[in-house]
Amino acid sequence: MSEAQALERFKSRFFSLSGHNLALYKDVDPRLERYLQRTGYPDFEALYTQLQNNPELQQDLLDSISINVSEFFRNPERFQELKQRILPQLLRDRMQLKIWSAGCSIGAEVYSLVIMMANLERLHQCRFLATDIDSYALERARRGIYAPELIHHVAKSDLSYYFGPLHIKERLAYQFKAPWRQKVHFEPHDLLSNTYPEGFDLIICRNVMIYFNQETKYQVYRKFWQSLKPDGVLFIGGAEQLLNIQELDYTPISPYFLRKNKD
Repeated sequence: MSEAQALERFKSRFFSLSGHNLALYKDVDPRLERYLQRTGYPDFEALYTQLQNNPELQQDLLDSISINVSEFFRNPERFQELKQRILPQLLRDRMQLKIWSAGCSIGAEVYSLVIMMANLERLHQCRFLATDIDSYALERARRGIYAPELIHHVAKSDLSYYFGPLHIKERLAYQFKAPWRQKVHFEPHDLLSNTYPEGFDLIICRNVMIYFNQETKYQVYRKFWQSLKPDGVLFIGGAEQLLNIQELDYTPISPYFLRKNKD
């Protein structure tokens, strides 16, 4: 059996074992090969044998292929558009907002929204769900500890109000304060295999779908449509637009915001 055949067989068997279809990720093969080298197993057959009765190792593999790049108010101009254009429209028609940060990574994006809504004095109207496939990233999000370079877009007044300084191994870090962290419910979720929650006014999924192939991306957008309320909004990244997005019954508000059309 060639190396390519062994890798395809491994992905197929892992899907049967765990329900996670690694083949739907773009450029996943090099990441799997690096994982094999890092863990020291002689081949994918040996790795699969160890995975069979080891849920922790299965999760470690999944964590290794997910990409966690995040910072507070990443692309600040997009958050300004959200604040000045999208949220006023949503809040005008709704007493409460149900918000889902899908692929939340280490929590910086959803906590950015917490800060924004608190500054608008609308936090009491919001319910936040944040999900990710990476259990380690979720644990980091729950702790809410960030290096200074991840919060450079946070205003100085907000930094002192929402964060507390820490020194970890003689390095400065900042922790998002507990009363604000408690506003968000974090839970594991795989966009490629799990059932999607429903009833959201706003879904944020940025810089996640660039790792999926086109067909998978289309299916994820379709499921997000089902998760949104009529006139709900999907907030995406700059490189994640679909050319046929209107086939899915979204109306583009801008390149980064898509509104679900009413039934």
